[in-house]
Amino acid sequence: MLTGKTVLLGVTGSIAAYKMANVASMLVKMHAEVHVLMTQNATQFINPITFETLVGHKCLIDTFDRNFQYSVEHVALAKKADIVLVAPASANVIGKIANGIADDMLTTTVMACPCKKLIAPAMNTRMFENPILQDNLELTEAILAGRDAAIPMQMMGVPGFAGRPQEHPGKYGNIFYAAAQDAKW
Repeated sequence: MLTGKTVLLGVTGSIAAYKMANVASMLVKMHAEVHVLMTQNATQFINPITFETLVGHKCLIDTFDRNFQYSVEHVALAKKADIVLVAPASANVIGKIANGIADDMLTTTVMACPCKKLIAPAMNTRMFENPILQDNLELTEAILAGRDAAIPMQMMGVPGFAGRPQEHPGKYGNIFYAAAQDAKW
């Protein structure tokens, strides 16, 4: 159970975004407080109302949205978060995180969070195997200093998406197991 834990679920523009409604629901069933942050591109794949209904909180997309209780929202959420799960993580968002670009609600919040971050890439295999993306994943893992993991969406049952866990024994595992077993959060 995740009672008393706050999970920030960052959803990016990928066909796998629709799977995150189930993830959000499972996290709520595990008694976590879940806040969903979406990129604008993610809203083309799944409606924010879906997440708002499942988690009971406004889904945050626009950094400058004034339709919520006054606070610097990305900083307020960063202080509350026990873990950030960016899933699916597009090549675009992985590149932004790797290079310190914070230009939307999701990336500014990730930058402000001192907590553990799990990044689950989801994209076409050719995109995943691109040397630029691989460099960005390595850079992200190095920056996150071993406290964080890049876990392919394939491990969550999204067929046809990036990652070949059989080539990386022990590196990738079930995202909930990895998160739930981490005593630090």
